Amino acid sequence: MSWFHQSALRRLALTTTLSTAWLTVGPSVGSAAALGRAQAGKKGHQRALTPLELQRIQGTQGPGLGPGAGVSQGAAVDRNVEGQTGTTFPWEGGMEGLNTVNGNKLTELYLTGWRVQGGMHVSLTLYHNSLGDLASPLGSHWGHSYLIAGTVHPLLGDFTVRWGDGLGYTFTRNIDGSFATPQGIDDTLAQEGTGYTLTTRDQVRYHFENGQAVWIKDRSDNQITIAHGADGQVSSVTDPSGRSLTFTYSGGKLMSVSDPAGRVFTFTQDANEDLVAIGFPLSSSMAYGYDSQHRIVSITDARGKVWTRGYTALGNALAWEKDPMNHQRIYSYGPDYTEVTDALGHVTRHNYNPSGQLISLVAPGNRTTTLAYTGYRLASVTSPSGATSSVTYDATGNVLSSTDPLGNTTSYAYDSRHDLISLVTPMGKLVTMSYDSRGRLIGGSDPLGHSSSYTLNSYGQPISFTNARGKTRTVTYDLYGNPTSTTDALGHTTSTTYNILGMPLTTTDPTGKAVSTSYDSLGRVVSVTAPGNRTTSFAYDGEGHLVSETNALGQVSNFSYNDSGALVQKVDSLGRAVTYSYNAIGQRTGVTDGREKLTTYSYNSEGELASIAFPDNTSLSATYNAEGRVATRTDGRGVVVSNSYDLAGKLTQVTYSDGTPSVSFSYNADSLRTSMGDGTGTTTYSYDGAGNLTNRTSPQGAVSYSYDATNEIIGKVGGGTTVFYNFDDAGRMSALVAGGTQTTSYSYDNANRLTGITRPDGSGETRSYDTTTGELKSIVSKKSALVIASSLYSYDALGRKLSEATPDYQVSYGYDSAGQLTSEVRVGTGAYSISYGYDGAGNRLTKTQAGVTESYLYDNANKLLSAGGKSYTYDATGNMTSVSWSGGSINLTWDGESRLKSSVLGNSIVNYTYNGLGQRVAKSGGTSASYLLSDDSIDSNVVSDGAASFVRGAAGLLSEKRSGVQKFYHTDALGSVRALTNSSGTVTDTRSTDAFGMTATSSGTTATPFGLAGNYNYHDDPETGLKRLGHRMYDASTGRFISRDPILAGDNWYTYAANDPINGVDPEGLDYLKVELGPIKPGTGGDGVGYREGRITWVREWDQYNWYDRSWPIRSGGYRDSDTLVPPGKTTSIPPGDYTVNHPWPGRSGGYRRGDIGFTFDVSDPPRRSDIRIHPDGGKPGTEGCIGIVCDGKDLRDFYDRVRDYIKDHGRINMKVTITPDMNLKKNNTIGDESDCSIK
Repeated sequence: MSWFHQSALRRLALTTTLSTAWLTVGPSVGSAAALGRAQAGKKGHQRALTPLELQRIQGTQGPGLGPGAGVSQGAAVDRNVEGQTGTTFPWEGGMEGLNTVNGNKLTELYLTGWRVQGGMHVSLTLYHNSLGDLASPLGSHWGHSYLIAGTVHPLLGDFTVRWGDGLGYTFTRNIDGSFATPQGIDDTLAQEGTGYTLTTRDQVRYHFENGQAVWIKDRSDNQITIAHGADGQVSSVTDPSGRSLTFTYSGGKLMSVSDPAGRVFTFTQDANEDLVAIGFPLSSSMAYGYDSQHRIVSITDARGKVWTRGYTALGNALAWEKDPMNHQRIYSYGPDYTEVTDALGHVTRHNYNPSGQLISLVAPGNRTTTLAYTGYRLASVTSPSGATSSVTYDATGNVLSSTDPLGNTTSYAYDSRHDLISLVTPMGKLVTMSYDSRGRLIGGSDPLGHSSSYTLNSYGQPISFTNARGKTRTVTYDLYGNPTSTTDALGHTTSTTYNILGMPLTTTDPTGKAVSTSYDSLGRVVSVTAPGNRTTSFAYDGEGHLVSETNALGQVSNFSYNDSGALVQKVDSLGRAVTYSYNAIGQRTGVTDGREKLTTYSYNSEGELASIAFPDNTSLSATYNAEGRVATRTDGRGVVVSNSYDLAGKLTQVTYSDGTPSVSFSYNADSLRTSMGDGTGTTTYSYDGAGNLTNRTSPQGAVSYSYDATNEIIGKVGGGTTVFYNFDDAGRMSALVAGGTQTTSYSYDNANRLTGITRPDGSGETRSYDTTTGELKSIVSKKSALVIASSLYSYDALGRKLSEATPDYQVSYGYDSAGQLTSEVRVGTGAYSISYGYDGAGNRLTKTQAGVTESYLYDNANKLLSAGGKSYTYDATGNMTSVSWSGGSINLTWDGESRLKSSVLGNSIVNYTYNGLGQRVAKSGGTSASYLLSDDSIDSNVVSDGAASFVRGAAGLLSEKRSGVQKFYHTDALGSVRALTNSSGTVTDTRSTDAFGMTATSSGTTATPFGLAGNYNYHDDPETGLKRLGHRMYDASTGRFISRDPILAGDNWYTYAANDPINGVDPEGLDYLKVELGPIKPGTGGDGVGYREGRITWVREWDQYNWYDRSWPIRSGGYRDSDTLVPPGKTTSIPPGDYTVNHPWPGRSGGYRRGDIGFTFDVSDPPRRSDIRIHPDGGKPGTEGCIGIVCDGKDLRDFYDRVRDYIKDHGRINMKVTITPDMNLKKNNTIGDESDCSIK
């Protein structure tokens, strides 16, 4: 993606980070995303700052206290904007829906909504303010999204707007008839005829007549109409296509609302005019209890669980909240402060100045963050360690500059509509954006002058996009503004159909293969049917928790939750159960695996994970600095790893107590790494104006890159080889030229699947796909009529291989209901028959081959102790230290990061050397090697190893040159090497393995290090018989890793590929990835798609408004750098891999959100995840298996809106999760991994 695409997103939802991840401010520009907030019943006004309500500023962890708390940030009565409740103002503090200035509790409940033409949203949300005074048809103190009022002072002419959530402020009428905007608010007001029009900073207009909002328009004049009956009550809300919300009343009370899908939501009030019940489709309901002042004192969720609240005798402020498990949070108020005590006794204090501005937050552990203001705009934030970030503004509230704690400043410029037209990075890199006469983005350029442009229709929707290479994509829309087809520059079209609410029903790819999705009346995905009529179904409880998932073979997984909504047990289709326990604030404290072995988790007073105790009586521990970043981590051996950071929070040094060489990092003003020092020497990095890596020079050598106008790599030089890449109009690699003369060409079908390769040795490869399911059916390599390698595949209903047939042998496979390989039978050359048995934790118990059964024995922590006449020992961190058998032994040593340091077999000693990123860069003894790597990823491509240089193309491994002799690789569907040919196309080497990688047949003498999954950089070590997989060493003879998973992902930290080795790989040694074959770009990364530092990537081919990259800092439960503490198991982290996200919905249970914000995305990717929950995350991890976005509520809503919109457009998002727990991540701190969540 170009710099422009990345920066275009800044236009869409730009935030400028102020020192800490939880607090952001920045330019608010005219964006379609902002439109989504504006008319969706959210206020629509654009604030000067982001609300300060999230976890770090809240100092809280654990689930939100109460269902239906929705996405509220707390309510406010501002001391300068008088008499209002509702969402907190930007200068106030909030916590779980509470305004900590005045004690008002805002309860929010989303009911229904959809996107309309141009990108606006109709969205109905209900709001209740405990300190409110609104008497509405919905009940006392209740309002809704479209209950928007504007009143005029009868004498002064001042205009007061009150939004649906209760927030309000007054525009003062000037003597000339114009209106002055209140301090800290960026909306403007003008009188137009008999009415008034309020315009937000995003140029969304709200028009008021007779004291009520009657329409909302965006920049393209798309209009949402709010109609009122004779009694003045809202009777309907209608979008430009005619879809409506219909409101029904009786006796002045709102009785029901129906949406375009015919879904009816009902409301019941008691004699005190309190809303006591809300009825949902599918006969589910929620109930509310009140005190005499109409304040909510209890909420009964759809599962019948009760959440309670109490209030102070004086001031009527919220005093306490309890969840259904009787866990209590207490609030106390002083004249200029509020203290919050969680259920474990941790106290957080918010301090205010006389103007009601939050000036400091004291978190547990006396960690104090201070804030300063210019008027009512945040000017600076000083972190607990004294690091200060600051911003400046122009007279209209646009952010002119932002300066980080190191003094690096980014500058911004705007047009008269407050649209961002340029930004200049601290290093002087200029990015520009251009708009049409209505302020709609139509183009822009990156710092190198590469420009892209858009063509819009009358609704403001892009109908074409032309990139910097001049290639154009187009899109068409239906009556409701849903994109029904997208066509790339080669004419390949993907089409989608929708239901009346814009939820995708079918998505058909360019080859005619369709995926269909069905929903229940609450809009939850109940089934997904893939090509070949393969259906996965889902069931939920009343609160929307997934309780069962049934795959296409009828195999069922079940999930159970406690009364607060936290997952307490999952049971797979084999009946294997994993259970979870929690403390009073919702932090996971224990995990019991399928063998009933318990791992426990302990936390410090700041709520940070302090130690993990394993079932074998070993442990890990960590300490933290004032910023909540990991300061030290101590493993079971007593090895202490210490981290140092600069003022901006970037990792600058790592030291080890065991003598492992220390590591240092430096960065430029744009935060790009410029150098790394470690035990091997110094590695330096250079970049072009757009931030693309142009040179990486390490002690092992240099690799340089060149780029085209779209910032795609088109050239690479390193290891004595020069490679150039050509791309077709759809961005697929069409040709590769190595050494100036050797050309390899690639062909694809309309679905972008690789169909053919022509190599310089004269050989060709063809790939065919099943016409019904789209699965890879065959790979055939040959020269003329001579077959070099050939494989034909068949699959079951879950897409797993059932058989493979080659000219020499055929293999069939069997699985248990958990997807573990139970048998493989090969006939022909290298015939064998193998069966496998497993225990409840996935450990291999038996392997039977040729009538001989090997039995396996494990300790309580799943470490293999004996198998097949061999015995194994380990150190206190779970690293294997010896293997002994009757004829000898191997001894292994490990460094401070639990990386294999040496192996000793008899008189043979092999030593291994690593750089500061954890990459192996040298091996001495045995087959010595020096590895020149292409990038910083743990599974980086090897450019050369001292004996040979390697070239990779669109299909992975292409060729090697060893001692001047060139050979070409031929690989199978898993990416394993099956044959090598010389420059004449003659076969010189062949090899095949069993499912787990043990050699079955081989011929030839080429000393290539690549065999099993060589396309994924699996690296054979002949001295030990092990394979290097990123962070760890893999033993194919046992089908296991020899050290514990460094990120503790999954339910077993030693098993390989979930015991499904023929359908997936684990290139980083972290987690199973299902192999999906498609075109690979040459990028700098190990998988060919760019070097990574831990990223969740939502791959978007088309956006309603832009193609762009959007990055959010994230944390996901268990991910972290090597040997740092982590929360437990698979369900506490997002395993790396590819997910299909097919449905988003706002959660109603408090159990999966922070800061009262939480969304769930249903995913179709058994066995790893059935859904992904996303909520804010502050300075402390605690995601309980979710994605914690380190941002504010606005950013999270923006994230949710964009993902939801894209799913509506296309039916699904392909989400790639890649987290690399190496030094790249250590710069980010906490035990929970911090990385980026990117939408592309």
